[in-house]
Amino acid sequence: MNRIGGWLSGILSRGALGVFVLAGFLLCRCAQGPEDLAFVIVESGDGVPGNACAGKDPNLQVIATPDEMRALGLTEQLCTLNYRRSFALVVCREQIGCANPSFRPEVEQVIRHEQGVHVKVRFPDVVKIAPVEGCEQVISHPYQIVAVSKGGRWGQTMHFALEVDGQESVERDHFIP
Repeated sequence: MNRIGGWLSGILSRGALGVFVLAGFLLCRCAQGPEDLAFVIVESGDGVPGNACAGKDPNLQVIATPDEMRALGLTEQLCTLNYRRSFALVVCREQIGCANPSFRPEVEQVIRHEQGVHVKVRFPDVVKIAPVEGCEQVISHPYQIVAVSKGGRWGQTMHFALEVDGQESVERDHFIP
């Protein structure tokens, strides 16, 4: 019995070590922290691009395929984007009564975490009391389009959250191939 007990104990101790090593590897892979995603600005403007900025409130559109690009009418801006390696975000601020480049939204950071993507944006202050010098008095819908590098594995529905000046603003789920 001692021989069998010793043999079994030896296998279990080696097996346990293997299980611990494998578990540690899996935990490291599964518990990856937030990851900053690289992005480039494609375009910024004051007019509504295609029909991506419908409505009067801030908005976030995710464009992950050429079909989605065409459906939003953004073929001119995003026709050369490699959708295997990237996706696009269109960030729209609320309608304002002034067309001025200084009021356009500015994407500051795109962060991926587990099943979600957090988009941090700054909306420059709009002076509401007095007209701003150099401000054309028209209804404007400032926006910014960015192309985000995928990197890593996707192929799943992600939860996108738009954070404007530190406050969650818009959330949506979108499949990223």
